[in-house]
Amino acid sequence: MNHSKSPKNPHREEKEVSIEFTEASFTYNICESLIVDLNKKKPFVPASSESIKILKKLNETAAFIGLIRKRAKQNNINTKEGYSEAERKLIHKKISNQARALFNSLATLDRDVFHDWCIEDLFTADNKYNFISAERLPDYEAERQFYETVGALAKTANHCAHKSKIELSGVSGNLATRPGIDIALNAIIASYTELTNEAPTKGGPLNLTKYEAFSIECLAIMGFKGVSDDALRHMTKKATADFSKNK
Repeated sequence: MNHSKSPKNPHREEKEVSIEFTEASFTYNICESLIVDLNKKKPFVPASSESIKILKKLNETAAFIGLIRKRAKQNNINTKEGYSEAERKLIHKKISNQARALFNSLATLDRDVFHDWCIEDLFTADNKYNFISAERLPDYEAERQFYETVGALAKTANHCAHKSKIELSGVSGNLATRPGIDIALNAIIASYTELTNEAPTKGGPLNLTKYEAFSIECLAIMGFKGVSDDALRHMTKKATADFSKNK
């Protein structure tokens, strides 16, 4: 037990958050409007009671987000925006060390290890030379690009870790802490997929996809206004990455 007068981790007072009645954010009319917007681009989503029910489940998430916000306000550490110069340098250093260790491990791999991954359909490509067999072939080009990316990440992160303060990027609005937005986006992705039978798609700066427009609108209804398309794409990649899913 730490009995020092200045512990490394300061004590955080935990206050009980009361569960109060929360007015529904996703009303019938709002859900109907969301479906109309979805139908501006294919596929068609019927404005049925089942579709409305799927969207209304987001009310549970919205209420939960409300409690998270109340809890976050109890401690300044949860409402802090962005990272300081020292914090970012530590993050760059940690990522550099981890990426370098991964690169060194990859460089000494036995080829059987790579082919074990291919059996799991990682680093594989369609067999363009045999129309009879559906067997996929190892994609050595994808493997090479992966090695180069890991190596570049190690080198770049190490360079950033040793930059001066004036050279580091400033804090942008996208780094602002938004308590509960990850939970909100996971629920929105699940609702979108259930409604459309489509996975989230990525658009361009001037061309939001149907998923992106739907997500930004739902996030705004939950109180997360001003989320940029770039920030949404970053969060979506994180939410849909294979390694983030419990299998």
